[in-house]
Amino acid sequence: MQYPTCRHVKTDGVLCGSPALQHRKYCYHHLMQRGRRLRRAFAASRGESSTLHLPPLEDLRAIRVALSEIVQALAVGQLEHRSAGLMLYAIQQAATVSLRVSQIEDMQLAREDEEPASKVAERGQSNSTRLQEYPEFERNLGLPPGIDLDAETEAAELKAEEHARVLSIAPGSVPARGNYTREEAYQGLQWQIHFLKQQLADYADIRKEQQEKSRKELLSIYPPSRQSTNSA
Repeated sequence: MQYPTCRHVKTDGVLCGSPALQHRKYCYHHLMQRGRRLRRAFAASRGESSTLHLPPLEDLRAIRVALSEIVQALAVGQLEHRSAGLMLYAIQQAATVSLRVSQIEDMQLAREDEEPASKVAERGQSNSTRLQEYPEFERNLGLPPGIDLDAETEAAELKAEEHARVLSIAPGSVPARGNYTREEAYQGLQWQIHFLKQQLADYADIRKEQQEKSRKELLSIYPPSRQSTNSA
């Protein structure tokens, strides 16, 4: 049976190959990965610190996601080293427990190999149940519906880099509200001034376009008289 596969390319250049969700380009895992990345990029482009969302540490894949999120948050200055260290220690403990549970489950499966083939097939079918669509994805992650994840992420990350250049700090390195030093407060004002200048320039361009459009509309309704031009 033909079905669309996930278009995520791994670091080794190999396509993911998992079934893509309906009306999506990616599987559930890589769709969520891009959604979290876009949410971080949006926050960084606004000079804010995004909220860290970790999945329940219920299996090794969830542990991998949590580890990646913590490393990303640490890289952009969203987490203190002490907090990150405590989280990583908890993840290490969760990984140990998860590996032990996997070993126990493998032992149980080995003992169940003598079951009738019908029961084995039934168990395998129930374990292969996979989410096929996720229409609530944008709403659950606070993203606009129908958003282009890749294009919007690239645009937001470029804006975050511009923000960082103005402030001369690493992207996302924004202190908690109310805890700014004098230098950080100055940098914040510098960014606000830069942002307002951009808004004023955009507004001036929009006003210029509107005035030019209004002038053309007036000329189309009231064309200049040739007679009045000649007499002048």
